[in-house]
Amino acid sequence: MHRLTRTPIAALFLWAITINPSQAHLGHAHEEEAVAHEHAKHRTLALTGLIAPVKILAQAQAAGSQTLSGQGSWRFKWRPDLSRVPVSEAVLAKAHGGFAVDRSVPHNQRTTMFGLPGAGQIRISPDLKDMVVVGGDPSMVNANWNYHNATFFYLKGEAFLIWPSNNAGRVWITNGEGKLLRTFVKPPQVEGGFSPTDGEFVDGKLLVPSGYADRFIYSADPFGEGTQGVWDEHRWGGRGPKEKHGAFSTSHGITRVPHTNVLTVSDREHERLQTFTKLGHYIGGVDFEKGTMPCDVDYDDTGRFAVVGCLKGPGGTTPAPFYILENGNILSKVTPGDLGVPNAKHIHNASFRVLEKPNGDKQWFVLVLFWNPGGYAVLEREGS
Repeated sequence: MHRLTRTPIAALFLWAITINPSQAHLGHAHEEEAVAHEHAKHRTLALTGLIAPVKILAQAQAAGSQTLSGQGSWRFKWRPDLSRVPVSEAVLAKAHGGFAVDRSVPHNQRTTMFGLPGAGQIRISPDLKDMVVVGGDPSMVNANWNYHNATFFYLKGEAFLIWPSNNAGRVWITNGEGKLLRTFVKPPQVEGGFSPTDGEFVDGKLLVPSGYADRFIYSADPFGEGTQGVWDEHRWGGRGPKEKHGAFSTSHGITRVPHTNVLTVSDREHERLQTFTKLGHYIGGVDFEKGTMPCDVDYDDTGRFAVVGCLKGPGGTTPAPFYILENGNILSKVTPGDLGVPNAKHIHNASFRVLEKPNGDKQWFVLVLFWNPGGYAVLEREGS
């Protein structure tokens, strides 16, 4: 395993300096276990939608699934009691998005938001035990329009949300309660389609990858004049080969590294993450196993740890894993399908949630949204 002596500069640019050359790998201490894990048979349950937790757990046990997945101290168990969504099976099956966590407040007060086609915005309670279907503005709630991801950002002490919809070809900005404030449609400089797949806010600018179209990252002031959003002329990225830093196969997800103004973009079919300045200057990257197709990255509050959800398993097989990284080094590969989680074939997004116990200990969770078919699951770190 590569080891890093952390410095303030290292904390700012962890993806750039922990990999040599731009390569992440599983720690040597866990390699033997990882090899055995890879040879285990993947087993999933062909289930969808809202099912009683006891029934889900019984079916998982009947299928002979594992109780833990992962390596070292980052092994996870499935929490079916926290994995219920108050929508129909048909609505949940269309899941194709990601999570926004309000990190402006302490851990135990944090709201998490995501969206589903036809249902709109959904709010998860801070303790992860309850959900409320918020819905949202009628112009945002459409059975044919998904919420490809969601991101909280903050301006003058107020929380806002970015909602990109790739099949609607637009980006919505709402307040923390879901009220629609701005709508961004196709930038005027775009030739062809506009298909936004994520959004981030850095140093006053909204940055949005058109990940399913021209692969460029577009820029705007989220609160320009009027209710119609206006893009500026700046863009960076675009489609290109893996040999070219700053070019993408699919610029699928974009995430700000905490406490910095740099961003990590998931370059999906190139099986890598690339990190840039806000103007698109390349800093560094992390490569993943061939065929895994990483969709997005989420960081903990410090930026030290990251979780990366992947669309496929190594070699292009399913079910897919999410990876836990520390300072750019892979610590653990967790496969929800091995735990009997329903529909755990393709991970579209994974996000950290941490709860603090009365004694101050931290309880780590990973929230996961699956795609094709859609699903939702909460996994808890063993021993946390």
